[in-house]
Amino acid sequence: MDDKVYITQMELAYKNISNDNVEVNQKAGIMIGIIGVMFSIQSTIIINLYPFTNILSYIFIGSLICYLISIIYFIKNLFVKDYLSLPSPDAVVKYYEEEYTTESFYSTMLGNYQWVINNNISVVNLKSRYSKKGFTCFCFGLILLTLFFIGYLVL
Repeated sequence: MDDKVYITQMELAYKNISNDNVEVNQKAGIMIGIIGVMFSIQSTIIINLYPFTNILSYIFIGSLICYLISIIYFIKNLFVKDYLSLPSPDAVVKYYEEEYTTESFYSTMLGNYQWVINNNISVVNLKSRYSKKGFTCFCFGLILLTLFFIGYLVL
């Protein structure tokens, strides 16, 4: 097969992974905003509902701690910066200056694309794991908040 076909397929795979990275970052940003709003609302509600038992206060504080842990995971997700791009401008200039032939350029790009795609897949997977952990903590915080309100209404 022609190397240009391989390059086209590698570019398509690279673009798909790049889109996945953007989506994971956008979702993390949205979750940070949602959790921040919920944390603020929940913190201000505590003043109006103050007289409650010790176990309810532990549940309420546990919910706030879950939100904080969740937001830390989502922020950690945004700070993963090992994502690579290809072709880098420096590499293209180098290939031009060294007068690479089309065939040698394609073969070099194929190897580079494979390495960059594998690296970016691992970066997106790491970000996805942070997002899953953050979302799990967020859900656990919501469960604790629900238990708090049920306990507050019952007691």
